[in-house]
Amino acid sequence: MSHSGLRLVRLEKDSSEDQENLTVGEHRRFEEVLETNIIRPSTLEIVFVQPNTGPSSKKNNWVFHTHKAVQIKALIDQMSAEADQISGGGGMGGEFVRAVADYRTKDPTLLSFRRDDIIKLAMRNQSYLDKGWLYGNIGERWGIFPCEYVVALSRQEAYQVKSKLPQSSTGQAPKTFTVPDTKKMTNGSGDISYASRERHPGTNSSSSSQRSDSSERGIAATRANDGRLSMVEFAMFNFRQSIEKYGVVNPIRRDSNASSMQGSIKQIEKLKDATGKEWTWKEQAEMVKFSRSPIQHSLLKFDNADLDKVAVEAFLSLMRFMTDYPMSKNQNEVESVYMVLMVCHKYPMLRDEVYCQIIKQTTNNKSAKPESCQRGWRFFSIVAAYFDCTEVLRPYIFKYLETAAYDKRRPYHGTALVCLQNLRKTFKYGGRKNVPSVDEIAAITAGRSSKRQIYLLPGGMEKIINTKSSTVVEDVILELCNQLRIDSMSEADEYSVYAMRDKEDMYGVPLQYEDYVLDITTELLKSSDNFLLLFRRSVWYSPLRLSDPSSNAAYIEMIFHQVVPDYLDGLLLVLPAGGLVDEEVREVGKIAALLHRSTDKQQPPDV
Repeated sequence: MSHSGLRLVRLEKDSSEDQENLTVGEHRRFEEVLETNIIRPSTLEIVFVQPNTGPSSKKNNWVFHTHKAVQIKALIDQMSAEADQISGGGGMGGEFVRAVADYRTKDPTLLSFRRDDIIKLAMRNQSYLDKGWLYGNIGERWGIFPCEYVVALSRQEAYQVKSKLPQSSTGQAPKTFTVPDTKKMTNGSGDISYASRERHPGTNSSSSSQRSDSSERGIAATRANDGRLSMVEFAMFNFRQSIEKYGVVNPIRRDSNASSMQGSIKQIEKLKDATGKEWTWKEQAEMVKFSRSPIQHSLLKFDNADLDKVAVEAFLSLMRFMTDYPMSKNQNEVESVYMVLMVCHKYPMLRDEVYCQIIKQTTNNKSAKPESCQRGWRFFSIVAAYFDCTEVLRPYIFKYLETAAYDKRRPYHGTALVCLQNLRKTFKYGGRKNVPSVDEIAAITAGRSSKRQIYLLPGGMEKIINTKSSTVVEDVILELCNQLRIDSMSEADEYSVYAMRDKEDMYGVPLQYEDYVLDITTELLKSSDNFLLLFRRSVWYSPLRLSDPSSNAAYIEMIFHQVVPDYLDGLLLVLPAGGLVDEEVREVGKIAALLHRSTDKQQPPDV
């Protein structure tokens, strides 16, 4: 196995030279891997895409018998996912997406669709991907659409979809496509999408981001103000008050084939409660507006009475933090935040409830406390950096945040944009795995959004990165690569961050891209105060950049000090074709002598 794919290698003995050679029998790219299965505890099956599905086709799957079947499967799955990301989603797993909610628009440049529609992505025109948008088609209809409305199909599902498509339906995307006139729209702010980690080898994504920035702002502003997916609509079908008073049933939950809520809304407008009072839009809107008094029951309907009680307590903690309710004795705002985060961590089914409570208290806030709404938005940004929500609430909460963030006339549009970025990142990486420490919550509550974290580089160099609650290892790697002037994304993939419990830990544990840095440091602090985070190169594929030492001194110093231990141990045995010239031999000898002297050894060097 290598980054280029999988190879079947055969060991053959050469009778003439009396030696054994390795011969590659078959090579498969990761894009060809359809799925991996553990047939039995020690049997692994690798299923490949079949180029010919006719009656004469033969299956060419690989089956291995090994006690490390589980580990091999995990590694192949990881490498296959990375292959999809590097190729821009061109693999089987990234070619199709499924809609999780209706998206309707009259803009001819945008793609409308219904829930459960399958959309084929156009790999050539994904400049909007970094900004939260995708480009694809349903049949002959092409257009741009927001990525939070869709989820990627698995490789197995995508292969089944592709095999059913007629040959003509896999046509090419239009060579050109237009975007809305941004001068006629309200400007917003762009941010990074959570939906996919686009990694283009050997390129810098900043240019494509700049090209699509103006059009992205216009598109986002249009979508934010289109009147669709409002919280009133969500409350109508999901809030306890609407369900119990009028017996409303969510048509999407009741019938997965329902194409729209429009007909159901018209029926609801004719409803009456038990006393004969007619249903009104004003009453529905009040459900999602600021409340001066604590709620008596959860906003969402739960069958478990204990969950209802916990939801009421969470609302009280939110009100206390927003200064709309007095603190209990010996209680402070840090404890209020910690209580809500613990609820979201312990009861994942209450995360939608907490988000609905925050949205309610930041909508039409009429509090007598002038700082109430501002503190509510700050609370929103804290929760969004830690926990996600369900697919049912997901499009509504994004719509709520985009409406507030992209309209600069709104008083808290800046904080709303932070909330939007935090939530998108939470969906992208899965959210924090552990409950944050009290010190971290205290810092965030006090307005300190980041902490200075030291990263050690080979040779003793130290780099300081401002680390936020939502910072992941990938962010750190890209920032350090930027400081070292490593612009290629494929080269940046060759660097890793290692966690070492102390200086005696020679190798440390490599951290995954999606690991949250503060999750790692919180765990390390439990066992040692002397932990280290080491940044170093872990894969040596891209050539070294040594042509301009004056402008790249930090990079050269780091690479030199990482290579020196292997050099001194005699592990660098490969020489260029033709060997070294005399001048290079003298340089190597001089470096060896200087390294020997730097160790303060008395014995003179051999060279």
